[in-house]
Amino acid sequence: MAWTTPEYSRRDVDRAGRALAIRDYSRVDRERALLVLNNWRASHAFPLNTFQNGLRRRAAGIYEHALVSQRLKRTPSVLSKLNRFHSMKLSQMQDIGGCRAVVRNRRELLRIENAYLSSSIRHELIRRRDYIDVPKGDGYRCLHLMYKYVSDRSTEYNGLLIEIQLRTQLQHAWATAVETADILNRTNIKSGQGPKKWRRFFAVISSVFAEIEGTPHVRYTPRHSKRLRSRARSLAKELRVFERLTSLAQALEVMTEPRHSSNDYYLLILNTQTFELQGFGYSASEQADMNAHYIEAERDSAPEEDIVVVATRTVKDLKRAYPNYFLDATRFIDRASRALYG
Repeated sequence: MAWTTPEYSRRDVDRAGRALAIRDYSRVDRERALLVLNNWRASHAFPLNTFQNGLRRRAAGIYEHALVSQRLKRTPSVLSKLNRFHSMKLSQMQDIGGCRAVVRNRRELLRIENAYLSSSIRHELIRRRDYIDVPKGDGYRCLHLMYKYVSDRSTEYNGLLIEIQLRTQLQHAWATAVETADILNRTNIKSGQGPKKWRRFFAVISSVFAEIEGTPHVRYTPRHSKRLRSRARSLAKELRVFERLTSLAQALEVMTEPRHSSNDYYLLILNTQTFELQGFGYSASEQADMNAHYIEAERDSAPEEDIVVVATRTVKDLKRAYPNYFLDATRFIDRASRALYG
């Protein structure tokens, strides 16, 4: 298959990122900047696929049912990040290409990490961020490993950055519930925005989950277990969290157009107003067609449409990896309800 390669210098990439972030451009300049961005993002597909295969192999050796997926960062997410962090250069954004493994517990998670740290891969580990021992203030918990791609054979990709995320099933349930709630409320809790009480609920329930896993609490949440759970129950009741997340899943109309019985990639288009979901499947040999469809869909999308390309082996794995796109917070509701009400 033909993989996209970088066609622009890093200086051109950073110039395009600055123009898109400050929105100081003509229509022609915007089209060129988007062209540069789309090429830069698509160029991460080859190294990302390499890392995803390695992650899948290592994770399967530790837990055969580990859920492994990959995705390229969406254009609106890239632009949002550039707007939030004005000094960030587009060429240095570390999560344009990302893959993730979800396992049962922290012990398995750390075994996967050790498999990387003790391996002889040439790719350069440039940063490790442990959001499990030190959770983010919003409750996000995950382990991040950021690598720089290095190869003697595919030198055109050298220097591109890929992020590996390692989560437990409980951490994954929390993260996808946050994204589902963002769709429900048309907010961006995961970026520190949105209603204060919803943000507080997710921080508190994350500490409840941390207690279950034996890891540190989120900052500024109650340390006493009874107070912590009491606060979570109070917020859940006031916001009708479980009822609203459940009704949202029941309201979803799923529309799929699979092109093959087995796919390597899926392009998902979710309408956050009508709750309609379109799914398009592509094999690895059709990646060029998939990238063209992705760019066209983003260019023509309405503000209420959320678009993403993900890589999983089956539709079942797709739903497990990205339940937020199916507006399904079932696992989160089950685990949170049991933790709060027994």
